[in-house]
Amino acid sequence: LRVWTGYLNVRASRSKDLHKIAPSHAGHPAHMKRGNMPGGGNCGRSRPMISPSGPRRAVVIEDDADIRGLLVRVLGKQGFDVTHAEAALPGVAEARRTRPHLVTLDLNLPDNDGLEACRLLRGFSDAVIVVLTARESELDRLASLEAGADAYFSKPFSPKELQSGIDAIFNRRFSAAASPAVTATP
Repeated sequence: LRVWTGYLNVRASRSKDLHKIAPSHAGHPAHMKRGNMPGGGNCGRSRPMISPSGPRRAVVIEDDADIRGLLVRVLGKQGFDVTHAEAALPGVAEARRTRPHLVTLDLNLPDNDGLEACRLLRGFSDAVIVVLTARESELDRLASLEAGADAYFSKPFSPKELQSGIDAIFNRRFSAAASPAVTATP
C-alpha cells in the first residue's frame, strides 16, 4: 500500500507497518513545502473541529485491510470512536447499530456496490458520508453525490487532505446548526 499525502509518504505492506510515516518534500515546488503555503497556511495543523456533544462515532466500510487500518488510525486521531466492516451490508448494519456521525465508504465492495450502500445509509441516517474509492470517473463522482455522499476522494488519497475535508464538513454542519437562523426582511 502506498498513499501519497502531499507532505508525508506512507508506505505499508501490512497494517502493522502503518506507523512508518516519513516526511518527504523531495521534488515539491517551494511554495508547497511546510510553512510556505499561500495565505500563510499552517500546512497540516488543523483547527479544532466543532462537533456534536458526546463522543463522535465513525464507521469505516472498506474491504482492503491496509486501507481500513489506516482509516481507523486517522479517524481515531481525530477523536472518533471507530468501528469497521469489510463489506457493504455488514457496514450498513453497523451504521444502523452505532448511529455514527461519519461513514467512510468504498464503492468496490465484495457483496454489494457502494452506491447502493450509500442509498441504504441515506434511508435512515444523516451521517456525513465520505466516499473513498479507486474509481476516478466523473460519472462515479456524480453518482456518489446523487446517492447522498457528502465528499468523494479517489485512491490513493491524502490522509491530511481527508482530515481537513472532514474538519471542514463538520465545522460547517455544526456551526450552522448552532447559529441562529438569519431571515431576510423586505
